Amino acid sequence: THQTEFDLEKDNSTDTNGTEIDPAKLEVFLDTLSNMSIAGALPQCEVVLDPPAIVFGAYTQWPVQASDCLQMLSDSIVDELNQFIKRPPTIPDWVWTLPE
Repeated sequence: THQTEFDLEKDNSTDTNGTEIDPAKLEVFLDTLSNMSIAGALPQCEVVLDPPAIVFGAYTQWPVQASDCLQMLSDSIVDELNQFIKRPPTIPDWVWTLPE
């Protein structure tokens, strides 16, 4: 699976936190997700959750049992939404403490 940060903020935002969402970018992002689902491009996977959820500040990770289907689902979403991924990717420090 992937940890990805998407660039949906306004380009010339006066918000110093960079949290002002650009409605046009968000609409294209949501349309892309919707079209993937409608077209049946996403595999239907059984997801088995392994409690408990792990919370790191604003991030939450819920461990799941890995499967080929789930990896294909994750890859498909990230590949399709590649245009929205922030470059260079920001990796929070806590990511380095996660188990392999």
